[in-house]
Amino acid sequence: MPPSATRMIKSRTNQDAFDRLTSTLLDGQGIGFIGAGSSARIGYPTWSQLVALMVDKVRSVRPEDNVSWIHQQPDPLWQAEELRELMGEAEFQALMRIIFREKTPPCDQFHRTLVTLPFRHIMTTNFDPVLEKAHEMEAIKCQWFLWDDKADLDEFLRCADRGDYDRRLIYLHGRFNRPESLVVSERDYTDRYQGDVSTLSSLWALAAMKPIVFLGFSLSDLDLMAVFRNIRSQVGGGDPRHFAIIGLHPEKQESGLRRYLRRKYGIDPVFYEILVHEDAAGLRSQDHSSLEILMQNLWVKTALISKFAEPLLEGCSIYNVLCRRRTDHDDIRNRYLRIAAQCAVLCAGAGNVRLEDVNDDDIIRFLQYTLCDDDSLFEALRLKGRMLTIQDKNYLAAKYAEAIVKSDDNPREIRSYAKALPGRLA
Repeated sequence: MPPSATRMIKSRTNQDAFDRLTSTLLDGQGIGFIGAGSSARIGYPTWSQLVALMVDKVRSVRPEDNVSWIHQQPDPLWQAEELRELMGEAEFQALMRIIFREKTPPCDQFHRTLVTLPFRHIMTTNFDPVLEKAHEMEAIKCQWFLWDDKADLDEFLRCADRGDYDRRLIYLHGRFNRPESLVVSERDYTDRYQGDVSTLSSLWALAAMKPIVFLGFSLSDLDLMAVFRNIRSQVGGGDPRHFAIIGLHPEKQESGLRRYLRRKYGIDPVFYEILVHEDAAGLRSQDHSSLEILMQNLWVKTALISKFAEPLLEGCSIYNVLCRRRTDHDDIRNRYLRIAAQCAVLCAGAGNVRLEDVNDDDIIRFLQYTLCDDDSLFEALRLKGRMLTIQDKNYLAAKYAEAIVKSDDNPREIRSYAKALPGRLA
């Protein structure tokens, strides 16, 4: 996908930030830091929605109380503190369990793409199990723990860089099934970020050593951002080493916000475009679909290449083996094997050859010639009456790889390479 299709904010500085983020992720040392915006897409509440749900709960358990005054102070932490006290701790914990329990489906393709990015570890301020489920569905080894679990945290700080230490998913603000651990109210934040010296020192150590990539934050969490402001002031100048993927409204100025985040917090933003729609009644809504496009492009440029780095190193020699194959139909077979090799290499994330440029008829005729046991599939494709999409071509290349793996006629190195092809593209 060309950069222009990402619907990032179109500027040289934004493209440069995206390229730096890509390089950082390919180094395999970045830590993802995921906020509430990520989970809101499948129905979990934002902060303002959570406060509204808490208001409803207080009204149900204490109908005699007028809580409309809560909204007079636009401070969600203070609002949550007051509402938690009014409803009582037992009701609060029960409510949190219900609101943030697993949903059906437990995640979407966006989350699955997110966890396949080559983060070394992931931290989240969310309470829900969305990221856990995304790891499970992608069959990625990952163990989770709560920031409050000191033994697990100490082990993480000691072993985070070890090659045999699986990815960790760290719940910085607690998890729904342990509602006593949740950081929701003013008192919780004060205890976590001001009363607990170890929290700040541990976050400082992580952020000073590792690049952090923020996603799903508005960067208005001042308690959290204070950590990065302090690191920036103590480490000094230089280029920012942390990143944030942030939506930008059309009326906002990119250059001013970029300068602010870089100079104050040491965070390099990658902006995507927030589209604003207005209905017939004049009501406006925000469209974050550009984020999905950007994330898919980031996945192609990082996760895919990282996962198949070793097979790609063998790509040239395997290409030569394919082209030297001798059959009764030498010219045809060599030509089509070359096309298949190009498709396979592109699917694995290398790609000096654009799959768009491979002729549709050549692909279908080759696959019919080599996969004669699946004629119906390719006949159906021909009857579509339209050009093959990139998804179609990816699927066909994956089917070809599957056939190579099953065939005893192909050299071992070709079968090994084919096994490494990304089945998820099928």
